[in-house]
Amino acid sequence: MVAGRIRYVNLVGLKALMDKIDTQGMGIPTMGSSNPIRDVPPMPVKTRTIFTPEERMELKQIIHEALAEILVEINRT
Repeated sequence: MVAGRIRYVNLVGLKALMDKIDTQGMGIPTMGSSNPIRDVPPMPVKTRTIFTPEERMELKQIIHEALAEILVEINRT
């Protein structure tokens, strides 16, 4: 590891010193290819719903009734 001081200018324009660490090459040595092609299965996704099927049907009915009332009001004018 190489540590050193690097100068930088902050937003105010003042020069300051900042410590940096060189992390290149700090990985674990491996045998063979470092990027093997792997067969990764897709992530299992559990479907979650907010409403039960009965609640969904009731909400649809309420929405349809509201839309029908709106259309009646529009047709009256």
